[in-house]
Amino acid sequence: LEQQEFYRIRHERDIARIEEKIRVWRELGGADKGIQTELTILEQLKATKRWSISSQSSNPVRATARHEAGHALMEQTPGLKKLWDAEIENIPTIDRLRVSEYAASMSEELWAETVAALQEGVAIPKSVRTAYETVMRRFGYGK
Repeated sequence: LEQQEFYRIRHERDIARIEEKIRVWRELGGADKGIQTELTILEQLKATKRWSISSQSSNPVRATARHEAGHALMEQTPGLKKLWDAEIENIPTIDRLRVSEYAASMSEELWAETVAALQEGVAIPKSVRTAYETVMRRFGYGK
């Protein structure tokens, strides 16, 4: 719970900071491009609800083990990372952030967080789930 509370406080502070920056930009007649950049950042921050799947799990140890199993699967399956990277190439940052903030940091973490999310029953964006299912089918798992 302490980790969740820390994340919530930091997250709210970051959102407030960007909202203030946008307000000041508008008051000063800031460039539209600068305001648009900040609005995109704000949208992404608001889409992010957790640092990681395990950070909001009722059983963080289990969720972390599932996350790490995802890494092991990727590392032990030749060609999986290359196919995953190709499948997620056009997935927008906002969808990655909707999995978790950690998932958006790099493709390997998006994979591991996706594995954990699906095993934990956490909803993730359709684009990410479809990429995961495509990769798993290619390697003979699933439908």
